[in-house]
Amino acid sequence: MRIIVTILPLFISTLFYGQGLPDTLLKELLPFNVGNDKNLKLFAGTFIVSDGFGGYTYRIDTTGVFERAEIADIGGKQFSEQGKFKVKTNHQIELHSEKKYSIFNVFAFDTFFFLIQSAKVEAFKKDFTKAVALLGKRPIYKVGGESKSSYFMIAYSLHSKYLVKGID
Repeated sequence: MRIIVTILPLFISTLFYGQGLPDTLLKELLPFNVGNDKNLKLFAGTFIVSDGFGGYTYRIDTTGVFERAEIADIGGKQFSEQGKFKVKTNHQIELHSEKKYSIFNVFAFDTFFFLIQSAKVEAFKKDFTKAVALLGKRPIYKVGGESKSSYFMIAYSLHSKYLVKGID
C-alpha cells in the first residue's frame, strides 16, 4: 500500500508535467511581423544553417541589404552573393540578387528567429513539432557544463536544416 501511495503522485506529476510543457512550447512558434521598424531592428542580423562542417549564412541589414556567405569546413566564410530584401507581407520577406529570387516566411520562437522558404513551411512545422516532443520535456539541459534552456535546444536542433538567428 505504501508503494502505491508513493508511486501514484509521481505518476500523476510526470503525466501532467511531461505533457504540458511541449504543448505550451508548440504554441510559442509564431509568425513574426517584420512590417514595422521596431520589429525589423529585432529581426535584422545573421541567420545560420550549419551541420558543424559547413553551411551558409544570411546577414540581413535594416537598410534593405542582405549578404549570403558559404561556410566551408576548412577556411571559414567565402562570400557568395549579396542583394536587396524587402518586406513582402508582414510575415514574409523577398530576397533579390543577381543569382536568384527567394521568399522566406519569418517565425519567432522565444528569442530565436527562423527564415523558412515558403515551400518548406510545412516541413519546418513538422520538424519543429518533433523537436519539441523530443527536447521540450525538460526546462533545462546541461551541455558541456553549461545550462541550456529547452528553447535553445529546440532551436539548435533545427539549425542544421533551417536558417536560425539567436544561436551563439
